[in-house]
Amino acid sequence: HWPWSHGKLNNKWYFSNLNVGLIEYDIVTNKFTLYNNAVNPFIPVNIYSTCIAGGRLVLLGDTHIHWSAQDNGLDLTPSLATGAGTQSHSLIGGKPYALATFVRGFLTFTAEGILKSELSGNVAIFRHTGLSTEHKLITPFALINTEKLGSVFLTTNGLYNTRGEIPTVWEPLLSAYLHTSVIVNTDLTNLL
Repeated sequence: HWPWSHGKLNNKWYFSNLNVGLIEYDIVTNKFTLYNNAVNPFIPVNIYSTCIAGGRLVLLGDTHIHWSAQDNGLDLTPSLATGAGTQSHSLIGGKPYALATFVRGFLTFTAEGILKSELSGNVAIFRHTGLSTEHKLITPFALINTEKLGSVFLTTNGLYNTRGEIPTVWEPLLSAYLHTSVIVNTDLTNLL
């Protein structure tokens, strides 16, 4: 099992799931289309998560993050002209889990931490930096992304939230309870 993720870019919704691929829903034509690596070689074989950042579709693959040309989610061919591109998430390492947006870009959550990809304002489109190796999701299902709160997520040390900055404890009493009473008594080895 793997969580679904989604994002809206202009008149199209994009949905992804590790076991399915990328689905585009066109609001105007009321049509669903399934896309995968066989249809478009720049779509990752395995898509762990999807989001929209800077007017671009972002896809999280096995080893790389891929983003589309602006306002065209299916143009994933890397190009300086369109700004579509790809970046290894080896800066943070670990099994890919999820993507989450923040005002200036997106975050990549892996089993080893969080990678921050911030709009750069130049041809590189995104500047990628390691945000944290101390805050590790316990599972890809342990993340919610909201406009008001930013990204709220569960680690072995409790609940945290971030809006693209170093994560801080979220709801300290609940976080402490989860850390000291629930997580320590839970077998985390078979969560996926």
